Amino acid sequence: GAVKTEAPEVDGSLDTDAIARVVRSRIRSVQDCYEKELKRDPNLTGKIEVEFTIDEEGAVSEATITGNKMGSKEVADCIVSRIRRWRFPKPDGGSVTVNYPFIFSSSG
Repeated sequence: GAVKTEAPEVDGSLDTDAIARVVRSRIRSVQDCYEKELKRDPNLTGKIEVEFTIDEEGAVSEATITGNKMGSKEVADCIVSRIRRWRFPKPDGGSVTVNYPFIFSSSG
């Protein structure tokens, strides 16, 4: 399966490129969530949007699903649990809220 991202919506003072770099470097963990379910349902495709908060230390303090067009709770829950472990650069001036869309397509 393949995972693409769209431009995130960022509310706060952390560079969008810096956020995107971390997401790209961790995209494999998101892809693992997808591929695990893809084995059970080879027709699984769609978009999942995750909203997460990066605290003052660069840790993810909160992560929730804001959109699940794929319809797979398993993939969504797995992604949220992975994102909660990610680390980002420390933002200037408080926490940052990010809404990040991931688009999944099966390569078969």
